[in-house]
Amino acid sequence: MRPAVFASAFWLGIAGPAAAVVGISTRFVDVTLEYLEVGKTYNLRTLRNIPYTVRNRGDAPITVKVEPTIPRRTEVMDGYEAVPDPSWIQIVPDQFTLGGGQTGYAEMVISIPDNPEYNGRHFQATIWARTVNTGLFAAGTQSRLRLSVGPGPEALKEEAKEKAMMTLDFDITPPQTYVQDLEPGKTYDLNELVRRKLKITNRAETPIHLKFNSIPWIPRFHLPPGYEAAPDHSWLAFKPSEEIVKEDEIATIEPILKIPEGDEHRGKKYGFLLKADLVMGVELEVFSQFFVTIREKQ
Repeated sequence: MRPAVFASAFWLGIAGPAAAVVGISTRFVDVTLEYLEVGKTYNLRTLRNIPYTVRNRGDAPITVKVEPTIPRRTEVMDGYEAVPDPSWIQIVPDQFTLGGGQTGYAEMVISIPDNPEYNGRHFQATIWARTVNTGLFAAGTQSRLRLSVGPGPEALKEEAKEKAMMTLDFDITPPQTYVQDLEPGKTYDLNELVRRKLKITNRAETPIHLKFNSIPWIPRFHLPPGYEAAPDHSWLAFKPSEEIVKEDEIATIEPILKIPEGDEHRGKKYGFLLKADLVMGVELEVFSQFFVTIREKQ
């Protein structure tokens, strides 16, 4: 599989007083490479037309040194480990002399040693650019480079999710529940107010262990006209809050809602969101929506 590259751009610089302006920036801030192979060498410019760039943001000539380094433990992102040897990455050229406002371009070459122990692992390196021979007013900027020998952590998560969905077969019904004419300050079991109770149906041949949470509204779910996200998602709870649903079984979950007392809620229409999570296993996004209308003041 051809290596995949993901890049984000941003600039960062450090400047001294106006009498001695010194500053550098780079658009190479966070680059991720996936599906690399051991024993192979990759050039980012030829691979995806991504050169390493450094810009002189000051008005006087400067010399900039660029070198790959091993990141500190606190800098390493989840799912990655520090690159064992920064010599895996080469910057050519690794030093620039730039006039005021000028940008320097370099090749970034990544070589993965021919060692099978690196297969399936994910590495992170820091690219450190700094001015040299500028006296007191030095400047520097760091970039993050992430390398995966094989699919990256996010791709692996998606693969695991797809595999789980092939073996799991459950759903939550109904996907949307509408309830009207609620009184602030009262506690309601919403199942008692609707024709279709909230149920989990497990059609698979193995049990599933689910946990139910009311979460803040997610923008990708569209609220119906006139509705707004509930001011406090914790007003909706579920009983039980988690459940083991056996194979070929249907379980009923009670959605318990209490809108606090107060005239500020009267006439309002609120949306709540249920998210069901597998207690053990991959993260799955299974939701049910609740839309409630609070009665007007009489």
